[in-house]
Amino acid sequence: MKEERITDRQILKHLNSKRNSLLSELSKIDLAIQALGGKIFGNATDEKQTLNRSVKSQGKLVPPEKYSKGDTIDNKIAFALSQLKEADKSTIITEILRQEPSQDTKKLEGNIAVRLSYLLKKEMIKGKKTGRIYLYSLISGEC
Repeated sequence: MKEERITDRQILKHLNSKRNSLLSELSKIDLAIQALGGKIFGNATDEKQTLNRSVKSQGKLVPPEKYSKGDTIDNKIAFALSQLKEADKSTIITEILRQEPSQDTKKLEGNIAVRLSYLLKKEMIKGKKTGRIYLYSLISGEC
């Protein structure tokens, strides 16, 4: 059997093809993120900083000092709860819409419901069931 050698040109052609394919996938992901109202990060460092800010600080959600349209849903929830002290899902949604009226209400309702459930399950916020609804609040610094 004859052994074939792979040339540098063939390797470069393959790598460029793979790169183009990955860039195409990345643009599709960016489009999906934008459609859901999320922020597209410039690089991995920016992403890590935003995630660290929004996720946990000693097991609790820490609100940003001011509302930012580009923030994560978690930060938007934290900001709303910092303003409202205690609120149900619909009041949190109303507060976010007051800050950012251009948001798609239906998408926001779905995103908020999922994130509140997650944050409550991970004990990053407090939830008190009253009747058929939950009243959510931030975990205070004394905990």
